[in-house]
This record gives sequence, structure tokens and C-alpha cells, in this order.
Amino acid sequence: MSQISSSSMSRKRPLLVHHRSRPSNVEPGLVVPLQRYNAEEPEATAFVESVSKLDQGSIEIKLDAVDYTTQDLEETTIQLFEDHALAEEVFGSVPQEIGYTDQGLDVTLAEGAPLPRRSSESLLGVPTTVRVATEEPPTSDGWQTSGADQSPWTGGSAINSGTGLCTSGFTWDKWTTREKMGSTAEHCYQLASPQPATQTWKTPPGTTVGNRYFFNIAADTQLIRAASGTSFRPRVWVGYNDPRTVKEYKSSVPATQVVALYGRTSGYHSTTVLGHFPRTMLDGSTTVLARTNSNVCQPGDSGGPWFYARGDGNIVAVGQHVGEWSRCEFVQIGTISASLSASVYLG
Repeated sequence: MSQISSSSMSRKRPLLVHHRSRPSNVEPGLVVPLQRYNAEEPEATAFVESVSKLDQGSIEIKLDAVDYTTQDLEETTIQLFEDHALAEEVFGSVPQEIGYTDQGLDVTLAEGAPLPRRSSESLLGVPTTVRVATEEPPTSDGWQTSGADQSPWTGGSAINSGTGLCTSGFTWDKWTTREKMGSTAEHCYQLASPQPATQTWKTPPGTTVGNRYFFNIAADTQLIRAASGTSFRPRVWVGYNDPRTVKEYKSSVPATQVVALYGRTSGYHSTTVLGHFPRTMLDGSTTVLARTNSNVCQPGDSGGPWFYARGDGNIVAVGQHVGEWSRCEFVQIGTISASLSASVYLG
């Protein structure tokens, strides 16, 4: 068995403080976890002391001794992500997706793959959740789905032009006109051969969504003017028939931020931000993209929304999918906004 290298296993065992509160509408005896807190941080003592003074009838504190840190999770995730032979030895097959949350490693195996016979947690030394990817539900007549969207149009939908297949992105509010416009990746036009004078986007069933109007190659984004009698709404698909409202956006996201993509080909998947890396765009300019720890995005996902969910299930926009299938990457919201003089339209 190859060994997972982690220099931090010999460190002092940290304590994670679970701070839980019970809202007024929750029955007594039930708790809702809010956060974890590393007791090795300088604020740990003050945090525990302040919470301990609160009414114990509404606040519960639980201290769990663990022998891993967030750095251990990150190092293990990256090692398994890069070393396919080791990942196959641990999980029985190369994962379709691997990342980490505050609950430990989060691993998704390809559809049809068997779950590992041995405990991954015992092999890796950190909490590990392993699941098998499932097929998206088939479409049904009368449903509005990401594969057969209807006006008002929703981001994350499959859109077709005569020269390519892509995914729609967030709805944008143009500063000068306040027009609400859809979006997708500009390389969906730049790489078309031949390039049409006007790029018209349609749903797979053939309904016209709109036309490419404004664009910026460096930000790899085009804004789509809605077809007559139609409009774009501030929502995105997070499942084949599960649209959510976009309530916030972040101009940029830090490394380790949990994010998710919804694309027409790969569907929904979540991962974490690896970091930020410069890339030469089709016009020769350099744009810094956010690179993730995922490699499951596929052709056709281009232009799709990157986001994460708030506690209420609504969406925070963080970027638009570019591609680079060895490392799924996206243009951050701040880059698009500055390049096209528009803001994400919020609901």
C-alpha cells in the first residue's frame, strides 16, 4: 500500500469546536450545526469562554479530539487527485471527483463503479465520504429543464448554435441600458468554423433564446440579447429540473473555496478552488482564471455558471466556465463585470 504523506500527523492533536444553536422553531433536543473552529487558532480560548457564558438551553458546545487539520485534508486531496494509481488503490477506481469540505474528504466515483471494500477513512486517516455518481433524471413532456428550457431563460441551460453546443451562464444587468442579458463563453463563437455573421442560440428542441450581442475575448464572455417576446431571469439550474435564484455574487474567490459547476454535458458537480493561474486567451491577452481541483468538466460545459449555495439554498455567483478539462477553470465575476460593464442580475 502506498502511503499518504502528511507531515502534519505528528503535530499536536487539534480540537475542533462545534458551535451549535437551536432556532426558536426547532424542537428542544435538536441542534443545528453552524461552524467548526480550530482550537489551535489564537482566538480559540476567547471563543470558548464567550460561548460558554451563553444560555446553555439554547447553545450546545461539543469538543471532539481529532488527529488531522485542514492542511492534512488539502494535502491528501491534492495527492489523490494527482496520483491516479494511488487513488485507484484506495478507492478501487480513479474518482470522477475529489475534494474536501469541513466534514472531510468528499469523493465521487464514476457511475457504475463499485464502492471500495476497505474503509477509505482507515487507510487515509481522515474522515472520507465516498459516493457513486448517479444518472440525471430523464426529461418529461411539460417539464422545464436544463435540456429544454423555456422563457424566462435560466442559466445552466443547454444552448445550440449552427456551429457549436455550449451552456448558458448567469443573467447580466448592462450598466448603460439596464438591459437584462444572458451569457455564454465567447470562445463558442471564436472557435466556430465558419464564423457566422450573427450567432443565434436555440434550445435543443429548437426554440430561439437570443443572439450574441456584446462580447469580450479576454474575459471569454459574450452577452446574449433575448429573442423578441422572451427574457432572462436571475436563476440557474443546479439539477436537471432544479432551478435556484441568484441572490449574491463574489467578484473573486479564494483558494479552498467550495464551488460548483452546472454544465450541459457533465451536469452538476462540486469541487474546491485550487488557486489562480494566468492563461493566454484567444486574442493573445492574459487573464487570471480560477482553477479548481476538478477534472470532470467536458466539452459543451463552456459558458456554464460556477457558484456555491447559501444556507437558504439560493445561489452565490462566482464565475463562468472556460474549459481546460485537465483542470476545470472559470473566469471570475469581477473580470467579466469590468470587461463588459455589467453586473450579475440578482433575484
